[in-house]
Amino acid sequence: ILAGYAEEMERLMAANQGLKGRFAHHLHFDDYTAGELMQIAHNLLAEHQYILADGAQVLLRSIVERVVAHKDCYFGNARWIKQFIESGILPAMASRVMHRLQATEPDRALLTSIEKDDVEAAERIYAPRQVALCPRPRIGFVA
Repeated sequence: ILAGYAEEMERLMAANQGLKGRFAHHLHFDDYTAGELMQIAHNLLAEHQYILADGAQVLLRSIVERVVAHKDCYFGNARWIKQFIESGILPAMASRVMHRLQATEPDRALLTSIEKDDVEAAERIYAPRQVALCPRPRIGFVA
């Protein structure tokens, strides 16, 4: 079993004449929709008993919809939402909780609730941005 992006898999198969014939079945899976990515996010969070506050839920859905609408060929699909949560939201939440623990006693709600601020902090750091690629200047000599 091999898995990968369509163009890259085609290049891999073309690199070795006998390789393509060894794989009789080729399956294509569409990228996840924004709704499916939100379900993956909920599953990842529920696995560790985290709860999205209402504002966090709305903002996360907005970010996911924007990212899906503007995805490029490097979009990581489920890997993207997992990394956004694990490398963006959860560290932001941990930072917020640590600051609040200096002034209050911990309770379950504080330790499990993901707030809108956590998602905003993750977006500032981790959400992909639309980047306009500029053509490279030509290198060489003109006669």
